[in-house]
Amino acid sequence: MVLVTVTILFSTVVKGNLPTQKRRDVTYRINKTFDIDEFTYDLQKIKISENCTEKDLNSIYDDYEEDLKKKHAPVKSRGQRNKPLPCMNKELRGAIYRKQMLYSQYTKNRSDKNWEKFRKQRNLVTKIKRKSIKRTRPTSGHSTKKDEKQEQKSRELNIGDEWQLIIVNL
Repeated sequence: MVLVTVTILFSTVVKGNLPTQKRRDVTYRINKTFDIDEFTYDLQKIKISENCTEKDLNSIYDDYEEDLKKKHAPVKSRGQRNKPLPCMNKELRGAIYRKQMLYSQYTKNRSDKNWEKFRKQRNLVTKIKRKSIKRTRPTSGHSTKKDEKQEQKSRELNIGDEWQLIIVNL
């Protein structure tokens, strides 16, 4: 007698349709290349008749104002993160920005002096990041079941400390 077993496995995948979040843009003017002499020179080019009233002067100025602003101090926009890291603070953000600037400076002009500046800033960013992560991590005095489950999940997935913060706060 021959026994035959037939096993059928079914698996389903449920995909949720979450609405995508709109990107929040921040717009700002760049005054980095603003030159006051060029700006006043362009203002002097505006032709104004001698019989103008105050209303006429305001309307003439308003017409040229936006064009001059676009020319001398252009508008830039950038997107904001939807969920910023909990360990990100003003000091860390500034240090990261400075590190990126020094790195781009090093790539343009590869010298030992530029490399030293970048290397010191890179190490400083790492130091500030560690302090910030320690500050935002919950205290380990007493743990709840949720914390224990989270630690077990992170051990199973072999996730580093920085990413563990993200999982905890989701």
